[in-house]
Amino acid sequence: MGARKRMRAATYLKKAIVLVDQWFEEFVCSVLLSILMGVLGVQVFFRYVLYRSFSWNEELARFVFIWVVYLGISLGAKRNEHIRVTIFTKIVPTSHRKYLEYASDLGWLIFCVYIFWLGVEMLQTMFHYKHLSAALQWNTAYIYIIIPLSFLLTAFRIIQYYYRKWSTGER
Repeated sequence: MGARKRMRAATYLKKAIVLVDQWFEEFVCSVLLSILMGVLGVQVFFRYVLYRSFSWNEELARFVFIWVVYLGISLGAKRNEHIRVTIFTKIVPTSHRKYLEYASDLGWLIFCVYIFWLGVEMLQTMFHYKHLSAALQWNTAYIYIIIPLSFLLTAFRIIQYYYRKWSTGER
C-alpha cells in the first residue's frame, strides 16, 4: 500500500512540475496584469469620478509592471521569441545561420548570468541598507528581487530550449 501511495504522489509531483514548466510565466504574468488593470482602473475611477486619488495605487502599479516586464523576458526566452538583431542573419549564408544563432544565444546566456550576479549583489546591499517605498512603505529589496530571479529563469529557459532542441535530434 505504501509503494502505491508513493507512486501516486510521484505521478502528481511530475504532473505539477510539467504544469509549472509549461505555464509558470504565463500564469504569473496574467495574474499580475489583471492586478495592474484593476489597480489602474480603481485609480482612474477615483481620480476622474470621485475627484480623489490614492498615492499607493500608482506605486503598486509601477511595482507590478516591473515584475511583468522582467517575467516577460523569461517568457520570450522560453518561447525563443526574444528580441534579436536579425541584420546579420540576412548577410550570413544560410548554412552558417545556426552558428550565428548559437553565438547570439550564448552571448545572451552570459549576459543573463552576469545580470543575475549583479542583481544578487544589488539585493545584498538593499537588504543591508533598508530602503522603503514612499507610499506603501515596502522594503524595495522585495520589489527588485525579480531582477536576479528573472535573469536566472531566463538563463534556465535558454538552456532548456537548447536541451530540448538537441535531445530531439534537431541541430
